[in-house]
Amino acid sequence: MQISMKNMTADSFGYSFPTKPKARQPETVFDPVKYPESSNQLMSHKEVQDLFGVKRGALNQWRKNRGFPSPVTNCPLRWLRSAVMEWLDNEGGFKG
Repeated sequence: MQISMKNMTADSFGYSFPTKPKARQPETVFDPVKYPESSNQLMSHKEVQDLFGVKRGALNQWRKNRGFPSPVTNCPLRWLRSAVMEWLDNEGGFKG
């Protein structure tokens, strides 16, 4: 008895091919309604001010005296989110 393989498919053997995983949408880490100028990579001036509860002058003093990151663009002011968060976690923030 000879079996013909012409009409055989993967389903004939109970095998199903793995499916390609769906691409994950990046999680939004900011409020796009409150900060429409921000993105997952960049923080707007307003968002940075609100995060720390300070005004522009304080941010300038922090840059000079405490190593706060410089903005990546000056007009409009934008900071790298990763740099601000790293400064907050490691060097800056309000240590007791």
